[in-house]
Amino acid sequence: MPLYLVNTPTAEKFLTLANTGAGRRAMLGDADAEKFKGMGQTITDAQEVLRKGVERAVALVQDRTRTDVAKHAAAKQIAESTAKQLAFTRNQLAAKAEDLMQDGQAVADAFFEMRGERSAIDAQIMNWVKEQAATDGGVAQIRKTAMDEPQLAAVLYNAPNFLLGINEKSHSKLRLDVVEKHAPSAYKAMDQGVELQGLLPRYDKAIAGIHSSFYNPTIADQAASHVEVA
Repeated sequence: MPLYLVNTPTAEKFLTLANTGAGRRAMLGDADAEKFKGMGQTITDAQEVLRKGVERAVALVQDRTRTDVAKHAAAKQIAESTAKQLAFTRNQLAAKAEDLMQDGQAVADAFFEMRGERSAIDAQIMNWVKEQAATDGGVAQIRKTAMDEPQLAAVLYNAPNFLLGINEKSHSKLRLDVVEKHAPSAYKAMDQGVELQGLLPRYDKAIAGIHSSFYNPTIADQAASHVEVA
C-alpha cells in the first residue's frame, strides 16, 4: 500500500519533509531564531498546523471506510483548512514585517533629520563626498569617515545618490552602514522586518505544496458526482 494519496516524487518529498520538525522549520522558519524574535509563537503555531494537516492527510491512506474518491475529497478539505491557516499566519508575518520596517525607518529619519542651521556645512560635506567618490577607493574612505562623523552620515542618509556622485548600489549600502552604526535600534527593526519578509515566499511555497501533495484534484472533484439515494 502506498504511503501517500499522491505518489509523485515532488509530493513524497514535500510530505516527508513536512512530517519532521526539522523539515517544518526549514519550510516555515525557526521559531527560536533571534531574527524572528516576537513572532516565535506564531511560527510555532504554524508548524503545528502543518504537522496536524500532514498527519490527517497521510492517515487517510489507511482509511478502509472510504473509497479513493472519498479519500481525496477529504484530503482536499484538510488541505484547504491547513492552507487557509498558513495563509493567515503569512499575512500576520507580512504585517509585522511592514510595521518593523516602518518603525525602523521612522527612527532613522528622526535621527538623521537635516536641520536648516547646518545647511551650509551640509553643502560643503556634499561637495567633499563628490570629490572623494571620484577617486580610487573614495567610497571606502567616505564610509570610514562616516562611521565617526554623524553629520556626514546624515548627508549620506538623506541626499540622493546622483547629488553625491555615488552609484545607487554603493549609496544604498552606505545608508545601511550608517544606520547600523549610528542608529542601531532602527537598523535592528528594519533588519528583523527584512528577515520576516524573507519568510513569506516560504509560506507561499508551503501552501502550494499542500494543495499539490495532499490530494489529486481530478479524483477529489469526482465527489461532486455523488448521488444521494435516500
